[in-house]
Amino acid sequence: MKIAIYTEHPLIVYGGLEKVLQITCNILKEKGHEVRIITISPPNTLSHPLIEWFKDMPVYRYVLFPSRFLRLTCWLRLILKKQNQSILKAALDDFNRRGIPDLVLITDPELIQELHWIKEEKGLKTRIYFWDHGLASVCAYWLSKKRGNLNLRFRSFAWLFSQIFKKTLSLVDGILAISSGIRSFFSSIIPKEKIHIVFNPVEPINAEFVKPASPPRFIFVGRLTDFDKNLSFLIEGLSHLKNEEWAIDIIGSGPDEKRLKSLAQKLGLEDKMHWLGFHPQPFSIIQECTALLLTSRTEGFPMVLVEAIQRGIPVISSNCRSGPEDIVINGVNGYLFPEGNMKTFVEILSKVIKGELKFGNREEIVKTAERFSPEEFYKRLKGALSL
Repeated sequence: MKIAIYTEHPLIVYGGLEKVLQITCNILKEKGHEVRIITISPPNTLSHPLIEWFKDMPVYRYVLFPSRFLRLTCWLRLILKKQNQSILKAALDDFNRRGIPDLVLITDPELIQELHWIKEEKGLKTRIYFWDHGLASVCAYWLSKKRGNLNLRFRSFAWLFSQIFKKTLSLVDGILAISSGIRSFFSSIIPKEKIHIVFNPVEPINAEFVKPASPPRFIFVGRLTDFDKNLSFLIEGLSHLKNEEWAIDIIGSGPDEKRLKSLAQKLGLEDKMHWLGFHPQPFSIIQECTALLLTSRTEGFPMVLVEAIQRGIPVISSNCRSGPEDIVINGVNGYLFPEGNMKTFVEILSKVIKGELKFGNREEIVKTAERFSPEEFYKRLKGALSL
């Protein structure tokens, strides 16, 4: 089967979506499918080379105009039933040069209208699926916030995307949902039978279990952005336990690093929090660990949770709208707490530090990651797409 994956991501950074695309392309190729990736992204991204993950893959790059106010212009075009000419030309050029695909997977809703128009105009039998990677979770979170807790920028962003979803999702043959939370969001827009949960694939590893730490030692792994990862909540929660014996390693970098370090110092945690910076293989530098902490407001499918439990590391995670509930099994590979609930978060941490709350053994924890292997992912994908 000929499969084309269309994305606005330029594939120039090492991120979660990029890793999922790499694994997906590899497993589809292994199963005998012909796969190509088409990126349609702003002109300033084309001067950057593709990351190593895609150096041996058929990736074709096109320029996207306009690159500013893209979502607003997309919404207006949908209302006026006008096409974005750069998207249209890119897709037509791709089809003409490389053949008409049997199946198109689209990661960004702004690309749907043009691909559907080509399909209808040319009478193609190509099937089109939207493959959301967490945008729905962001929209659901910010649209749910009360006006007293309103960030106008994020709420406007969420409202605009919700309108784009309503205008475009009726044009696709189905949706691939990476979590049950995302399926729930989309079920209010299109029939449930068109939505298929596939989760995300996580590559298997050959690594020894990470040993339990004594005294307790936690880790956070990820980009240091507070609006989604809610790291100020994490730091505040830990400050309630600063008289207990524990430490935490923060592995990652990001735009809020300086502010978060200042907050940690202000709350008297400078001796307990160790900022290790970005590392391309973060789990390779972890020798001992009690649990990985994740306090996110929003996620798509937090692969870092699976990557931790693959190594026998239990997790303590917010039960945000998308992802953690599909991964975490309370009392076995970790514990969930209601997103934003400081009291429950601190209680769980306190009991773990004191040894009053137990997890499964390392073998039991690792076993819970097996359902997210590339092979299991392909079985779900095969069923969803009739491959």
